[in-house]
Amino acid sequence: MLKSFNKSMLLVLSVLLVLCLFGCKEKPVEEPPEPAKPEISVKDTEPMTVVYLEKKGPYSETGKSILELFTLLKKKDLKLRNFPMGFYYDDPEKVAPEETRYEVVCQFVGEFKGDNELKVKELPAQKVACLLYTGPYEKCAPAYKELFGWVMKNKYQPIGPCIEKYLNDPAKVKPEELKTEISVPVKKAPEDTEMIEK
Repeated sequence: MLKSFNKSMLLVLSVLLVLCLFGCKEKPVEEPPEPAKPEISVKDTEPMTVVYLEKKGPYSETGKSILELFTLLKKKDLKLRNFPMGFYYDDPEKVAPEETRYEVVCQFVGEFKGDNELKVKELPAQKVACLLYTGPYEKCAPAYKELFGWVMKNKYQPIGPCIEKYLNDPAKVKPEELKTEISVPVKKAPEDTEMIEK
């Protein structure tokens, strides 16, 4: 009985020794994977009727302006349809924050022609290059760089303001889980235009 136990223990110890020699080698340190580059595509939008507020000032105040837009929707017995959007007309690297122009925009349910508080306009169908960005709003600059680099490389020209569509509520999700569709209206560049890659 003791002999049998000793043989069993010897076998277990031998297996452990083999595992230690061959299975416990120091593993190379793995580099964290690089964040996946967002997929960029070109799509056609549908025409839509929207309400909007024109604003001038830092783009960081967009959230406050969207809340103002929602307050006015409620006041006028209108309901939000789809997601709110921001239209950005100036390059914040070239225009002072207090001078940048933007609009907060949304589709709505209800009858409304616009007034002195809240304006209405028709957005035409258009072709846009877009990507989905996930993360804090204030850290989206690399996504813009990626989008505009792709636009130029693929021989398109931007022809309108940048548009951000806010796909979830910052009051309900963490900043790193915020999803924003970033797009820019585009058209094909003329064939004789020389495209310079940076």
